[in-house]
Amino acid sequence: MLADMRAASPAQLPVLAMHRRQEFDLRRSIQWTGGAMAPLAGRLPSPPRLEWLEAVKYWNKGGRSPVWFVADPLRSDLALVDRSGPRRSYRWPVPFPGLLGGVRPGVMDWYTFHQPGWYLGEGWSLTPETAGVSARTGRGPGRAPIEGWIRRRPEPLTLMIGGRNFTGAAARVRVALDGRTVDELDVPPGFFLRMAALPAGSVSGDGDYAAMAVAAEPAGMPSGAAGPGGAGDVAIEQFEAQSAGHVLFGFGDGWHEQEYNPSTGALWRWTSERAAILVRAEGHALTLTVSGESEASGQSRVVVRVGDRIIAEQDIGRSFAIRATVPAAVFGPGESTIMIETNRTYVPAERRWPRSRDQRRLGLKVTQVEMTPAF
Repeated sequence: MLADMRAASPAQLPVLAMHRRQEFDLRRSIQWTGGAMAPLAGRLPSPPRLEWLEAVKYWNKGGRSPVWFVADPLRSDLALVDRSGPRRSYRWPVPFPGLLGGVRPGVMDWYTFHQPGWYLGEGWSLTPETAGVSARTGRGPGRAPIEGWIRRRPEPLTLMIGGRNFTGAAARVRVALDGRTVDELDVPPGFFLRMAALPAGSVSGDGDYAAMAVAAEPAGMPSGAAGPGGAGDVAIEQFEAQSAGHVLFGFGDGWHEQEYNPSTGALWRWTSERAAILVRAEGHALTLTVSGESEASGQSRVVVRVGDRIIAEQDIGRSFAIRATVPAAVFGPGESTIMIETNRTYVPAERRWPRSRDQRRLGLKVTQVEMTPAF
């Protein structure tokens, strides 16, 4: 990886950032590399669990050099940064990597961030890891507005925000850009997802980035009247911001919360019998890829449809991978819904031993969803 960094030779000297483990693992390797190390404009600190926040501080202070971030593949905090830039992965080419558990440096990913389209601060819950950090620090939109920054652009913008309302009453979620409210929605208890189409000029202004604030308060109350306590527990678990013309999708009705295996870094979501993907296709035909596992007994039948039109049907076993082309003609203007259906589900509390308290009805364990323009 260090040799690849040296060979990259970017026109603008980069700033190096690392997760805490990688900082320790690479310390001696960087010393040994010496003068052969790629020239850098600087290095960012690596405070435990808050490493991404140092990059946020760097950008907010006006730093515009590329940020080379050496990431631990088991971590998921970089979901708080628009990861449209390149990534290189470095793994041990052995069939049993557990035998190399004491070797340093270990596996790692190298990301390049150069003026990302957006980045987020504290209090967001886009992954189980970042939700845990928000809980430990007491941050969240129901306690005080959570912040993010969106790169300025002249064209229209689509803003996607989703999450869960854990309170027993409806809450109002407000989104402001540069102090001006651009969207608000009343959300009942449970899951919610919203795509807001903002007109051209919504993020125009001084500086490279527009400041965004997301706050939650009891529904029906005037803005700001709820005080610092806000609406209590409201978590923002999905976010994206893209210029008009770019494909955008999120997880709607029928999906359960995201889950995480800390020993492997794997992330997944469970479907119920029917799970909706909300998508803005922007006139494109799309290639949909869905893969994962089924823990229901026996063979399952999976159907993907848009409205009454069946896009794909497949009988699956323990694992599955579905790849289908969705014609542009089936999508309407604005948002459309792609529905994933399965004929086999189970309730963990009725099957697992030792006895589980999980009363959710689970269908497919989905580890990957990709949606790209079909050319």
